Amino acid sequence: MDPAATAALYASHVLKDGDSFLVANGYGDIEEGSTGLFRDDTRLLSMFRLRLAETQPALLSAAVTDDKYHGVTNAVVLGVPAGTTFDRASETRWGGVVGVGLEYGFSPNWSMAVEYDHLFMGNRNITMTSTGTFLPAGTLSRVDNIGQDVDLVTVRVNYRWGGPVIAKY
Repeated sequence: MDPAATAALYASHVLKDGDSFLVANGYGDIEEGSTGLFRDDTRLLSMFRLRLAETQPALLSAAVTDDKYHGVTNAVVLGVPAGTTFDRASETRWGGVVGVGLEYGFSPNWSMAVEYDHLFMGNRNITMTSTGTFLPAGTLSRVDNIGQDVDLVTVRVNYRWGGPVIAKY
C-alpha cells in the first residue's frame, strides 16, 4: 500500500453529532490515548479494535473487471447469419466498491450470511474494431458509450471445519 495512504489510515478521524463525537483511525479502531467515544466531555469508550480471526480486516477500495464487448447480428444481414460477431473490443476497468454484510452463527460451526456490494465502474467510450464481417478486419467500426455499475448480493451458508487445536500434555 502507498505509504501516504497507510499514514492516512492511522491518522485520527473525527465524527461529530451534537454533543457526541468519535475520534478513531481510518480503520475505525479506537486506540488508547486521545481517541475514543465522547459525550458531554466524558469518555464513554476508550478502546475498540475490530478483528476477524485475530486479523485486522482489509479495506477494499477498488475493483477490476476485464470485459470483452462483441457486436452480434440479430438477423440475417447481407447474407451473414444471425449471431455472427461483426466487431469487438476489450478493456480492463477500475472502480470503487461499497459493501455491507451480516453474518449470524446459529450453531458452533455453522453460520449464514448475506452481503451487498455496489461496484462503481462508471461510463466509458469504447472503440469497437471490425472482425472482417462487414468492414476490413481491424478497422474502426463504431464507438459505444458503455456504463457498468454492478449491484451484487450474496447469500451463503458457511461451515467451519475442525476447531481450535488444543495441545494435551
